[in-house]
Amino acid sequence: MPITADYARRRVAWEPIVEVTQTKGDSETRSDFSPDDEFADFENYDHYIQLGQDAYTASSADFIRPALKRGLAIEQKVGVNPYKFGLIGSTDSHSGLSSPEERNFWGKMAKDSTPETKLRVGKSPITSNGYDMSASGLAAVWAAENTREAIYAAFKRKEVYATSGPRLRFRCLPAGNFLSDAENAENFAAIGYSVGVPMGGDLMPQRAKLDRQASWCVR
Repeated sequence: MPITADYARRRVAWEPIVEVTQTKGDSETRSDFSPDDEFADFENYDHYIQLGQDAYTASSADFIRPALKRGLAIEQKVGVNPYKFGLIGSTDSHSGLSSPEERNFWGKMAKDSTPETKLRVGKSPITSNGYDMSASGLAAVWAAENTREAIYAAFKRKEVYATSGPRLRFRCLPAGNFLSDAENAENFAAIGYSVGVPMGGDLMPQRAKLDRQASWCVR
């Protein structure tokens, strides 16, 4: 059915974030859809688990970059962007272990970490093995406190980002009127929130043209 403004509003309200990377691979894009990006084929997963098939044909509807562009096109027609979401990563492992490090990867399933049960050849049409999957990813959240309520509030306002494994600390607060040397202030976060737009927020048209100082991101 055609996407209406009402549906687009409900979609963006109930789906504020999307998983961009996990142990079964990366869902940002592929070289099919981003031919000029040398990293577009990072951690591809060429299997179709739901159908039990050992082959997968890529569709643009399965990836995030095409969805972001499609959302902008839909907004031009109905006035609302249904795909204005933030990005997180998750391991999606079924072992209870958070192990997205390449040197300490235990696989997707609990049995993947046991040498004698790793191989699945001959047991399934899918010949991929859990320990051969991607050691990825992590959801990074800027929350006021380490509570369920604060973390979910950050999800809803999309003040989140994804990493494939490295535990990065990154905060971006673009604005057009930062004070000189504000990034070195002890209360730099408070300054950023008072005059800037945090990750996940809407950058207003008057703030779209930012000089080098105003595009303020810290690691």
